[in-house]
Amino acid sequence: MRNSNGMGAAAIGSLGLIAFVVVGLIAFGARTLNFYGLQRYQGPDLARSAIPTVDSLSGSFDPVADLELQDALVLIDTGHNNGFDEQEMDVFLGRLTSNGAQVEFVGGSDLIEGLRGASALVILAPSSDFDQEEIDAIEGFVDKGGRVVVVGEPTRQRSVDGINSLTRAFDIVYRDAYIYSLTNNDSNFRHVIYENFGGNSVITDGLEQVVFQTAYPLAVESEMAIIEGDDSTFISTSELPGGVVAAALAGNGNFLALPDLTFLTSPYNGFADNDQLIDNIVTFALSGERVYDLADFPFFYEGRANLVYQDVVTLNNALADTIDLRNSLSSAGVDVDLVESYSSQQNVLYLATYAQSVDSEAVAQLAADGIQLSTEEIDADEEDESTSNGGSSFGDDDEEEFSPNSIIIRGVAQLQSQGTVIIHLVTPQSGQVEDEAEADAGDEEETSDEEAEEVEVFEDPHQVLILADDEEVLAEGIDILLSGDFSECLTTDFTAVCQVISSDLAGDDDVEEAPEPTPGIGADIGSVLVVADDIVSGDSETINAEGVQSVLDNELGGEALLWFTSSDGLPTVDDLFAFDAVIWSNGTYCCDGITEDHQTVMSEYLDGGGKLVLSGTAIAFETRETDFQSNYLRVEYLDFGELLSIIPQGHPVSENFDDEVFFAGEVGSPDRVLPVGSTDIVFTAGDDSPAPGEAVVTAYADGSQQVVFSTFPIGALDEFDLTTLLDSILTWFSAP
Repeated sequence: MRNSNGMGAAAIGSLGLIAFVVVGLIAFGARTLNFYGLQRYQGPDLARSAIPTVDSLSGSFDPVADLELQDALVLIDTGHNNGFDEQEMDVFLGRLTSNGAQVEFVGGSDLIEGLRGASALVILAPSSDFDQEEIDAIEGFVDKGGRVVVVGEPTRQRSVDGINSLTRAFDIVYRDAYIYSLTNNDSNFRHVIYENFGGNSVITDGLEQVVFQTAYPLAVESEMAIIEGDDSTFISTSELPGGVVAAALAGNGNFLALPDLTFLTSPYNGFADNDQLIDNIVTFALSGERVYDLADFPFFYEGRANLVYQDVVTLNNALADTIDLRNSLSSAGVDVDLVESYSSQQNVLYLATYAQSVDSEAVAQLAADGIQLSTEEIDADEEDESTSNGGSSFGDDDEEEFSPNSIIIRGVAQLQSQGTVIIHLVTPQSGQVEDEAEADAGDEEETSDEEAEEVEVFEDPHQVLILADDEEVLAEGIDILLSGDFSECLTTDFTAVCQVISSDLAGDDDVEEAPEPTPGIGADIGSVLVVADDIVSGDSETINAEGVQSVLDNELGGEALLWFTSSDGLPTVDDLFAFDAVIWSNGTYCCDGITEDHQTVMSEYLDGGGKLVLSGTAIAFETRETDFQSNYLRVEYLDFGELLSIIPQGHPVSENFDDEVFFAGEVGSPDRVLPVGSTDIVFTAGDDSPAPGEAVVTAYADGSQQVVFSTFPIGALDEFDLTTLLDSILTWFSAP
């Protein structure tokens, strides 16, 4: 009976399990049919922007009226981890090409090279840093009338460090935040509507309302702002409404900073007046008044140029270099004609030795531009005349071969001519001399209209004149021009005078080498301990200790050791005294980073005559009402808040800063302090900060004990400003 009952129970259990599985399958099947077949799922209704009918998308766009610049080269940067792809930018790129622009995507060294012939540069959502060579090249490009458009995008960039590494050179800082408005928006608090347009700029022409979808706020001088939010607009890192800048112009109106990439793409270009704004940006990019200097060779030529030589023997001796010249011009789209006559009304590349150039129009042009060659030394203060105190100058009718001894560049320098080459650019703005036929018109019979018509007149002609001491030096001068490297020459924007040692000048005497430059670091400061105080926060990113160490080691020639308190523990007093100076930072951490143990170690170090740089956002707050603050920092805590920039106050630590300084990294909400006793103010909060003029960096010296206290992490400065600051601090530390 016990076995029979067991089998029955087992059977009942199996039937129950089968029934459970069947019911589950039926339920799953019903749910699947309901979702995929009988009744498709409908998501909740979402607020959507009303997109009006747009007639001016890239497919049907009419070129901007009155824009006559054709074949302008526009570079699109791709070398800085840029957050875009070409296909999504078809609206903006279509506008450029519809107006005759050539668009070229460049990265790496191609960017610097490309700027020589470009009209505009567009930089979209960069995440990696620009190096100093790139920054210098872009600054020079802007100075020469090139147009730059920089566009940030908070949703695609890893941080603002990359974009700020460039824009800070133009006093524009992208804040690590976003703009929002709870009232004046397009169905999303981050999609802010802008109606405040400042300045008389082509960028804001015809605009009444634009919409940026998640935009960076900019920190700029008020006169640079061209698009601003209203009083309902906030920055995500601040509780103060209004005064939010979304777009700015710098670089004498040639450098445009924009906060959002999305409005340049479809369909967002159709919101409000965004389409008109894109038209305006295209007009801005293609309407710059670009000027050129020698470094831009050969891109200032257009169409055709004459390669002019004075002597066929010289031409043959420099044949290889001449071929390189023709190839360089051809690569720039310039056809080359080999001719013997010079005309100031045409594009010219003139090659000759000094002796061959007597009475030439090329030499007359040099004289008109303030460059004179003479057989005797001439004081630089003398006025520019065709002759000087009986000495010969170019233009005299000497029977013997002319051999100048000196080169006078008016207002610049006086040089010995032996072994030199002059490379000079004549631009349409230079005021070219008349052609020889026209110059002789007063002494000879008038040139007939028929003869005058034989000389073709070029639009905006440029001439490059290369004159040298001998043929070998001339060949060297051609190489210098082709390389674009005038670093070993005495230069102005349009002239380079280069000393070249030719074979007949070279001697056996040893040339005395110039002394090695003295490192910028203070003479008595050789070793520095960089303490990254992350033992409490566990986060060293905002300290940027590696950046500080890199500047000390690589830029200032010192020797720095990194010490992370999270892994190395709190350094002892003996650890600190093993170095000539200590730089200690806890970044933006708040609010218990500086413990009593920290204060004890630093106090004992300073009591022994230590030299300390202490920086951090909340250090004054953390040490308020302590002996350490009153006796060792020698400041009084006042308050904390947003800090947008700092202004130097003439202390030795800040005297090498000429202007307001902006940040490249995060600073949080730094403390503001009041100096106590003999403590000096080094920097104050900038004019756009909530508490302008209050101290944010202080310093004092008491015997050998010296302290620089910064209420923001100094690692938040960009490399150039950080180098300047550390160099100044360590020089002050080492001063007697």
